[in-house]
Amino acid sequence: MRGYKWYIIIFLAILVIVQPNFSDWVSIKGAVISFVLFFAMLTAFGKKSPDIFIVALSIGFFYDMMYSPWLGRMTIILLLAVLSVMAAGKIVYKNNMPILTAFFFVSTYILENVRAVLEVGPRIYYESFAFIQRGIFRISLYAAILAAVFGAVFFLQSFIRDRKLGARKRRVV
Repeated sequence: MRGYKWYIIIFLAILVIVQPNFSDWVSIKGAVISFVLFFAMLTAFGKKSPDIFIVALSIGFFYDMMYSPWLGRMTIILLLAVLSVMAAGKIVYKNNMPILTAFFFVSTYILENVRAVLEVGPRIYYESFAFIQRGIFRISLYAAILAAVFGAVFFLQSFIRDRKLGARKRRVV
């Protein structure tokens, strides 16, 4: 587990515990984003080792143990999220905000559809397709806006770090 810092794993575990308590506070018109899914995808960027799968598997299993009637629902979603990040990781960077925003919108839309099928079943999903899609579109838009905000923070952080390192290099040379 060298690829992950210990505080990221603890943050995700704490997020699993507290998400149901504060998710209503941060919902926008009933769109409740899964912060566990969002931050698992966000922290998976830049990780090239199989540690991402271990973290996704353990956090998904922990989530399923706490909230799901059967094991595997969130584990499958988190593993698919990690696969999507690994597949698009070379194209999507934290510093490229338009592509990061589009990636989070599309991947959240697809993953929330898979999650809806797993939660309600294919028949009910098909019968209430328009209603479910309206909610999933809001959730995906919410995730894209959050990705843009976090992308801007990462960009500013790397910009400040590069300026500090650049100034040190100039003094030394």
